Amino acid sequence: MQRTSSRPRGPGEATYRHGAPFRAPPFSAIVCPVDKTIAAASVFKVCGSCRHTWLTWEDFVTDPEVRLLGLQSPTTLPDATVLVFEHFCGSSVSILTRRLHHLVPDHPAVDWPSLRGTDKCPGHCFDRADRAPCDQRCRHALDRDILALITALRVARKRGLLRAPDWPPAL
Repeated sequence: MQRTSSRPRGPGEATYRHGAPFRAPPFSAIVCPVDKTIAAASVFKVCGSCRHTWLTWEDFVTDPEVRLLGLQSPTTLPDATVLVFEHFCGSSVSILTRRLHHLVPDHPAVDWPSLRGTDKCPGHCFDRADRAPCDQRCRHALDRDILALITALRVARKRGLLRAPDWPPAL
């Protein structure tokens, strides 16, 4: 249940564009000095527990305080595949893989059918810890390739082998 304040808003208090009163957001925000509306700054992800903020996907996936747990694919929602991470505060943080499709532009899997649940599916997507690539012409092979790319990026950054000018790597 969300708490609401019983005190009335004054004319100088900030409101969101839709008129709701401004509550301290879990992300950085800019309050317009003229009309007191909120313009959210560009934020990639916020930890739901400790409210740590990552401004870009690069900051998030290479953060040493974030551990990659694997890929999770709900069987009933094939487009809701997520990369699951654990933040040092103990909270799990998930990223929809479609938010990272730009990392693998023009991947042929976008035109392939989903083989999930068929006899041709090797079942990699059903085991979060399984990081093996998918060898089938399946739409979800793109998600597996993103998982491999993020894993490789994290290893390279940890070893000091990859610096910002080297990103994105040639595929």
